[in-house]
Amino acid sequence: MNYIEHVEITVYVQANFRGDVELYLTSPNSSSTETRLLRARLWDFSQAALDFRFMSVHQWGEPANGNWALRLVDTYDNG
Repeated sequence: MNYIEHVEITVYVQANFRGDVELYLTSPNSSSTETRLLRARLWDFSQAALDFRFMSVHQWGEPANGNWALRLVDTYDNG
């Protein structure tokens, strides 16, 4: 496989509130394409774990080789 058609990511994450979680995928190419797979959801106060498969075609045609980065952000602000 030389080039990407789509990317699938399966995650299991526990957070204080599921709606506070954001998830970003960055490709290894020279442009380091960043894709937001999941944005924070203001009214999702569920404490259930996030157990989901995400798919993206945002990286279509990019080289597949290299180190992909998955970044999780907990947007919770207790201030």
